[in-house]
Amino acid sequence: LSDTVHLVLLAWRPTARIVNKRGASTVIESYHDQDSEEFKAIVAAAEGKQDPNYVNYFGAEYLVWIDAIGKFSTFFCNSKTLRRAAKEQIHPCLSRNGEIKLVEFKTDFIKNANYSWYGLTAQVLSNQEPQSQPDQDTMDRTYNSFLNAKGGTETEATPASAEATDER
Repeated sequence: LSDTVHLVLLAWRPTARIVNKRGASTVIESYHDQDSEEFKAIVAAAEGKQDPNYVNYFGAEYLVWIDAIGKFSTFFCNSKTLRRAAKEQIHPCLSRNGEIKLVEFKTDFIKNANYSWYGLTAQVLSNQEPQSQPDQDTMDRTYNSFLNAKGGTETEATPASAEATDER
């Protein structure tokens, strides 16, 4: 990774996610309907004290095209800093009405009297085109799949090497 990355922001959706570490597996539940009871409960829990084995996240999730490697990914703005950046900087950079905007994300070191952490800045690169783009059919399928996701549960096995170093 570097201090900057160029992305095309294609779409966004609200996301609330629970990450539950259960022994040798991790269960991830995602919800996208802000009016659902599950979504509201995750937001309320995320704003309180968290159990490290059962963590709640919420924020804007973006479908992005990573220009340097020519692949889709998602970018989940799930911390207070990233939720603020999503509202103030990232969301205005979304590609709309077929217009493709290349956006430069830069890391931003933030420091106050008690803490320091990293945030980001986002800026549209006005005079630059993406180096790569997917074909229109792939773009449409990925875009529609992202926006029409119902949410649900995923289970991931924890690698044996990670389990051996787990401090429980």
